[in-house]
Amino acid sequence: MDNPDHVALPKGIVVNTSTIYQEVANFPQVPPDQVWKYWRVYTTTNKKLQDPIARRLENFWWHVLGSDRRLLSGNVLASIYEHISLGPTFVPLRGPPNRWEGPDLYSE
Repeated sequence: MDNPDHVALPKGIVVNTSTIYQEVANFPQVPPDQVWKYWRVYTTTNKKLQDPIARRLENFWWHVLGSDRRLLSGNVLASIYEHISLGPTFVPLRGPPNRWEGPDLYSE
């Protein structure tokens, strides 16, 4: 991403599948190896796409992995995960300057 001629993918090209939240919710307690996989996906996504939501999800899964949050039920983690992924933010999240952001769905 250091190449100034490189254009980042537009916002919304890479999104979570609609079933991922249910997958997390189906676990009574999400196994550590599964949490590690989720963290790894968002670490890679954040590094390659510089997507601010991927960065938030990378941080979320890292904190789940390294704290008592790993003991929360899959249903609770899925709810938080979905809210971070799809919910509105207090401050608009912007990607790199060369990424097309599109309209803000939550602005009025």
